[in-house]
Amino acid sequence: MTRRHWWRAILALTLLLLIPAGGALAQGGLNPDGTPAYGAITLAEGFLPDPVSLPMTVLGSVDVAGALGTRCRGLPAGYTASAPHYRVVYTGPGGPLRFFFVGREDAVLAIQHRLPGESPRKGRWYCDDDSGGRQHPMITLTPADTGIYNIWVGSAAPGRTISGSLFVTAARAETPERYAEALGALLPPGDLALQPGLALSPGRAPLYGQGILQPAAGLEPAPVTLRAGGRAVLSPAQRQACVAQDGEADAASGYFTLPTPPDYSVYAEPGAAAMTLRVFFVAEGGDATLVVTDGRGNWACDDDAAGIAGTLNPALSFTVTQPTTYSIWVGSYYPGEYVAGQLYATTRTDLAAVLAARQTELAARQATLAPPVIQPPGALATTPPVVVAPGAGNPGLLALDAPPAAGVITFGGPPLPDPTLQRTAIAGRVSTAQALGGVCVGETDGYLDAAPAFNIAYTPTGAGLLRLFFLARDDAVMAVRTPDGRWYCDDDTGGDSDPLIDIPAPPGGTYQVWLGSFSIGNYVSGTLYVTNQAAVTPESRR
Repeated sequence: MTRRHWWRAILALTLLLLIPAGGALAQGGLNPDGTPAYGAITLAEGFLPDPVSLPMTVLGSVDVAGALGTRCRGLPAGYTASAPHYRVVYTGPGGPLRFFFVGREDAVLAIQHRLPGESPRKGRWYCDDDSGGRQHPMITLTPADTGIYNIWVGSAAPGRTISGSLFVTAARAETPERYAEALGALLPPGDLALQPGLALSPGRAPLYGQGILQPAAGLEPAPVTLRAGGRAVLSPAQRQACVAQDGEADAASGYFTLPTPPDYSVYAEPGAAAMTLRVFFVAEGGDATLVVTDGRGNWACDDDAAGIAGTLNPALSFTVTQPTTYSIWVGSYYPGEYVAGQLYATTRTDLAAVLAARQTELAARQATLAPPVIQPPGALATTPPVVVAPGAGNPGLLALDAPPAAGVITFGGPPLPDPTLQRTAIAGRVSTAQALGGVCVGETDGYLDAAPAFNIAYTPTGAGLLRLFFLARDDAVMAVRTPDGRWYCDDDTGGDSDPLIDIPAPPGGTYQVWLGSFSIGNYVSGTLYVTNQAAVTPESRR
C-alpha cells in the first residue's frame, strides 16, 4: 500500500466500525445521526497525508439558515442535504483543524462537533460561506477538540448541484487558493467584502454575560472561557476610531462571532482613586485579536501584546476614573477561524504568570482526554420524568444559601409581564448527578454553577402551572428548588438542547434557579423565561 493511499483503508474500516446505523434524529432538517454520503475517517493530531481531500458532488435542498439559525457560529447560509456528507473522528487537541471546500460554484459549509460521549443531539455548530475566498467556505478550529465532526457541504441556491473537493488539514498554509487553479475554480481578486450587518454591535447584550470590577468591594470577574472568531469585522468608522495602544499597524484586524454583540462586558468602578483595567485574552492556540469600546465613542484594538512576550495573545489597558461599562470582542486574525481561550478583565499586572499557569492547566487537561467514541442513534425522551426516592444525591454540594449571581426576578400578578425574561451567562462545574441524583424530578445531566443564578419571588396567580425555560446558544442544564423544598431538573425537554421545567400547582414564595452547562466548565449564555402560560414555549420564542 502506498503512503499516498493508505488512509483509504482506514476510511473503509471506519465505515464498517464507526458509522451509526440508521437514525432519524434531525436538528431542524439536518440529521447528525445520518450515514455520511461519502463515508468517514479517523484522524489523530499529526495525521498524514495532510491534507486529506475527497472529491464530491452534492445537491442541496435543506435551508441551512432555517435549520440552524442562531445556533450556528458563523454565517449560516445556503442549502445542503439532511445527512452529513463526511464524518471525521479526531483525537487531539493541540493544533488547528481546518475544513474547506473548493469548487466551481459558490459553496457553503456546516459542521457539527460533539465531544466524546455526547449523543448526536448534542454538539456545537459552525457555518461558513466565503471565508476561504469569495466562493469557497473555510472553517478553522484552534485548537481542535477531540470528538466527532459531521460535515455538510451545500450550494448557495436550492436545488443546484455543485462539484468540488472537501479538504481536511492541520496546516495553516493549506488554503483554497492553493488548489483553486488546479481544480478550475479560480478565486476572484480582492479580499472579503464587508457585507451589510456584519459590523460590531456594542448596544446588544453580551454573549457571555457581564462582570463587575470594584476593587474597593473586593469584586473582580472570574476568567471567562469562550471560543470566538468568524466573519464579522469592524466597520470602516469603527476601524478608523480604533486606537492601537502599542502602535501595531494591523491592530484593528480580526474577524468576530456572528451575530455581532460583544462577547463580554465589564462594569468598572474605580472608587476614590483611578485604577488600571487590563483586558487580555489567553488563547489555547491560534492568533487572537481584541476590540474594546467604552460606550463614549472611544475604541481600542490589539493583535499581539508586547506585555505577553513570545505569544500571539492580545492585551489592552485603560485608566478608569469614573464608573464605565466596557464592551469587549475577541476575534481571530484569520477569517473563518474560531479561537478558544480565556478572557480576563482584571487589575492584575502579572500577565506572564497568568499565561504560564494557563499553559500548565491545558497540558494537564490534554493528558486526561479520553479517546472519541461514537454514540448509538438515540431520540429525545417522550415519557414523563419519574420521581426517584430521595437520598442518593448531596444537595450540599450546591451553595444553597448563596445570593443569586444574576439577581432576583419578581413574578406573578398584574401588572408584571408574562413571560418575564432575563439574560445571564454561567459555567457549570458541580455535577448535577452527584448533587441531585435521586433528589430531583427529571434529568440530572450536566454541571451546575454552585450558586443559584436567580431567585424568583413568586406571587400565586391562580394558574396551575409555573414554567421556566432557558434559551441558549450552547447546551444548557437547569435545576429549580421550590419554596416547599421540592427539586426539579432538566437538560433538553425544551428541544434544541434547551432545558424546560414545569411546576404544577406552584406555591407562592422564593424559587431558586440553578443554571449550568452539559459539559464541565463550558460557559453558556442565554435567556431565562418565566411564565404561567402553557402556550409560551421555547419554540415560540426562538
